[in-house]
Amino acid sequence: MILNKGIKYIPHKKFPYTRIIEKFDAHIKYITESILKKEKHLPKTWNMYKNFIRVEFIEELFKFSLDHPSQKDEKVLYNFLSINQLLLKAADKNLGWVLMDESWYHIKVMEHLLDDKIYKIVSPPDCNKISEEFKKILIDHGFTKEVIKELIAPQDVNIPIFQIIPKVHKSIPTGRPVVPNLNSPSTQASIWVDKQLKRVLNLFPWIIDGTKEMVRRLEQTTFNISDPVLISGDVTSMYTHIPIDRAIFWYKWFFTVYNIRFNSGIMKIPFPYTSAQWDKILIVLEWVLRNNYLRYQNKFYLQISGTAMGTNCAPNFAQIFLGILEWKYCHLKPIPRCLPPGYTRFIDDTWMISERSQIESTKNIIRSIATVFSWTFEIGQSVPFLDLRTHIGKNFKRHQRVDFEPYEKPFNSHLYTDPYQNYPTNYKFSWIQGEAIRMLRNSSTKKTFMSKLYEFRSNLFNRNYPKDIVEKYLNKVQWEHRPKYLEILKTPPFAKKVITLDYNPLWELFEDKTHDLLKNTSLAEYSL
Repeated sequence: MILNKGIKYIPHKKFPYTRIIEKFDAHIKYITESILKKEKHLPKTWNMYKNFIRVEFIEELFKFSLDHPSQKDEKVLYNFLSINQLLLKAADKNLGWVLMDESWYHIKVMEHLLDDKIYKIVSPPDCNKISEEFKKILIDHGFTKEVIKELIAPQDVNIPIFQIIPKVHKSIPTGRPVVPNLNSPSTQASIWVDKQLKRVLNLFPWIIDGTKEMVRRLEQTTFNISDPVLISGDVTSMYTHIPIDRAIFWYKWFFTVYNIRFNSGIMKIPFPYTSAQWDKILIVLEWVLRNNYLRYQNKFYLQISGTAMGTNCAPNFAQIFLGILEWKYCHLKPIPRCLPPGYTRFIDDTWMISERSQIESTKNIIRSIATVFSWTFEIGQSVPFLDLRTHIGKNFKRHQRVDFEPYEKPFNSHLYTDPYQNYPTNYKFSWIQGEAIRMLRNSSTKKTFMSKLYEFRSNLFNRNYPKDIVEKYLNKVQWEHRPKYLEILKTPPFAKKVITLDYNPLWELFEDKTHDLLKNTSLAEYSL
């Protein structure tokens, strides 16, 4: 597209890091040979010094990067996009950047906003008036001054902008609707209600908090199934398809029925709130759901169904809504029923295992639990779920356990950040260790981990990451460390307050240089 539009500038030339490092290595080799000619033997600490000097040299070299785009480059690029009516947006699923026509983006936005079952056009809302009306509701329902102060937004708020994230992994590219709720009239209330809802999630044991918990479950669970098939399910547009009235009804219903069954000794975990507390939580929740204002260009809208992606309480609100319907399926008479074997869910993604002969009945169970949603399923001996690819392998035949490995998105082209950008060293490279830890945690066997690590190392080298630095970070992650990374981290009851500050390049001037590499050695007479 850029070539078709006629790009007319060339960014500045890249700093020749590879060539400089090669010259440095040549100098090190020359010094080594010089020492051997003169002294016959290398000092015992030479290899340590040589490697340490090389790493220090490379890290210092990176600080002089010229690869940051110049102001001229940025200005030319901005003008190029503006003149040609182009937009640059981050793709869904973290698949990189997408260059698109503004007209295409506008069409995809309006495909969402013209759905009058989800959005309606409103006059420009008065943010101060919205906050004042909410404050009156809180006072009328007996909220304390401290809680009201926490719930009411400050004066300088605005209506968030409706956006879409391009879904280029689809056969026909579409857009995922997002409303970044960072500073709107409902932001503070949404944050507060989200904290309260988190405590309710413990009542649904099939709901997990992420990949790490799924790994622990798979390693601890056996399945007595003779002809196993794995099934992963996904709810289509979950957030926007939750009817607000119906959601509030089921929230109230669940509190009443759950407590009846708890008092009868059927449920073992008590509901985390009293009736008065739960009523107040639902008052705030309903207000947040009914005040999802947004804007696009010069028009304002109100979301009248579900909640917007970007609203703080959206994930837990959706988790609990579907959790209540799942609980209702399991516990209500006349017939006690069970969810499918291994049934696990994280927001709108589900995972389960089934006998091959029962695939259709299993899918029908899931559809019947929440008829308000549409589902898509992936079925087979290997299916993705969250950050894992689960599969039926040798481990199932021997121990009736499901194997797993790190999941790699089909569109992943391994375009890692350019290692020669002008950022602090740890900022550029510490993620390598984090990614290696992810592979370690998400591999059910050592063989799988080593294979994935080998691929990762090769991909880093293909992106010109320095071998020394890659090995430095990868060597910190060993298979024997895996149990540590699967532990449940407990927050101390009185955690220390941490003050965070923005990074300042001047800090690097005050680094404590603890190693004087050439001091008191016979290497001092040799210079680079």
